[in-house]
Amino acid sequence: MIVYEHGRWRSRLGRWRKRLFSILLPHLTPRRAVNLAACEMARMLRLSHVPARPCQLYVEVSSSCQLRCPGCLAYAPGWERRLMDMETFQAALDAFAPWLVNVELYGWGEPFLNRDIFRMIKVCKTKKLFTRTSTNGNAMQRGDAKRLVDSGLDQLNVSLDGATQETYARYRRGGSLATALAALADIVEAKHRAGAKHPFIEWQFIVSRHNYGEIDAVRRLAREIGVDILRLDLPFSLTHIDEADDPQAVERWLAEDPRYRLWAGAGSPGGHAFPGACGYLWTALQVNVHGRVNLCPNRLGSMHVLSDPVTPDGPSVNALWNMPFFLQARRHFERHPRLAPEGTHPCAACREFRQPWKETASGTRQRGTGVRSDG
Repeated sequence: MIVYEHGRWRSRLGRWRKRLFSILLPHLTPRRAVNLAACEMARMLRLSHVPARPCQLYVEVSSSCQLRCPGCLAYAPGWERRLMDMETFQAALDAFAPWLVNVELYGWGEPFLNRDIFRMIKVCKTKKLFTRTSTNGNAMQRGDAKRLVDSGLDQLNVSLDGATQETYARYRRGGSLATALAALADIVEAKHRAGAKHPFIEWQFIVSRHNYGEIDAVRRLAREIGVDILRLDLPFSLTHIDEADDPQAVERWLAEDPRYRLWAGAGSPGGHAFPGACGYLWTALQVNVHGRVNLCPNRLGSMHVLSDPVTPDGPSVNALWNMPFFLQARRHFERHPRLAPEGTHPCAACREFRQPWKETASGTRQRGTGVRSDG
């Protein structure tokens, strides 16, 4: 079992090795390789216009969830809860697939509430795409473990944030730890029965003040069950979206260990968690349950819809990705901005990545402590 832990060079090296040998090399075609290189060049130069197509696609196959996690949009007032239908999924994938390397079949809902998820995975694999989805483990039904292995899924992320029900339920409200652990064990067993190497199973343990003391117990559980990766991380703010401006609310979730305080600097206006530029804007797009393009997969971006449903016969992918809204978003990350970006843009309120214009405006530079990686 591999343990990914923030701040450790072995963890960072392991992620890059997996990205290179599991995601990129097995799924690149000449067209995809050229497109990926163009995306990365645009990101490094922070061009506002990207001369390429997205190489990653986030597909929100479900915006509904049976849990009530405080930091999740699916729990936010007014959030629409529904499932993506197969026709919408196929149309969106057909529009983007020639340039994609990987597809992430998740958003802010529970993917396995959508019973078409297995068909969706198989469609992605017919297009030779690295395919990953996630689950809280509470929606799996009898036989799903075998269906998952048979689908050809490359990676499954399972969110389990405790070794006891009491601790687990502090964040995964409405969830059952026993149910999630049983689902995880079933999938591992189904892999072994089939003699399959995939899906690669990653146990994601979001470290907070409340579960920090159970890290050692979780390590033992993960080894006993036989997962491939245990990821100890704090990838997003655990506060409810209505509490984003309350530093005390942020602090109530943060562990004292500095490795798990990535969001401490984001608890104040102008702060940020990660020191680099937003990679989403140069490499990825998100399509919501309606098949429409969102600004990005994070909380603010997922609330902003930018297009009609995507179809192969609709506006070109390049036109969608370089619409004025995206051009303005990328300008927030110019290295040496002279002025604040014009107008009001959702990216201005984002505290995930460093935006140099905020420091120009305030005359200060705040330090982020994390490195964002979805590998």
